[in-house]
Amino acid sequence: MRVTKSIVRTVAVLLLLALCSSEAVERKHLKATVEPGGEVLICTHKRFDKLCRPRPVPHVEITRPPANGTVTLRSGTYVIENTWHPEAEDFCRGQSVPGIGIYYRANPTFRGGDTFEYEVTLGIQHPITYGVDVQVNVK
Repeated sequence: MRVTKSIVRTVAVLLLLALCSSEAVERKHLKATVEPGGEVLICTHKRFDKLCRPRPVPHVEITRPPANGTVTLRSGTYVIENTWHPEAEDFCRGQSVPGIGIYYRANPTFRGGDTFEYEVTLGIQHPITYGVDVQVNVK
C-alpha cells in the first residue's frame, strides 16, 4: 500500500487539531481589594438561556485555595449584570437567576497580596479557570 504525502499531511493536521482542542483551557483573571478580616464578593456564576430563563447552576471547584484567607461558595439568586450568552440581548440585564457566588474572607491579621484559583464548568464544556488576586489592606 502506497501512502501519499497528502494522506500523511492530512493525518498530521487532524492529530494536531485533536491535541490542541483537548488541551485548550480558557483562563480568566480577576482582582479584588478587601480589609483585614473583611469579606468581598469576587464573582457570581449563573446560567441562563437566550430568553433569560434559568439553567442549571454551574459547577465550581476551588483548585488552589488562598494562603491568607478563606473562600466560600454560596448558592443564591444573583442579578445578571452583563450577558455572556451570545444570543441574549441586553434585556437579560437586571433580571435575577439562581447561581453561585465566590466570596473571599481575609485573615484578620493579614495584610498584603493573596491569590487563589477556581474552575467553573458550564454544562458539558471544558472548565474555565479563574485566577484571583486579592489585595488585603487597611483603607
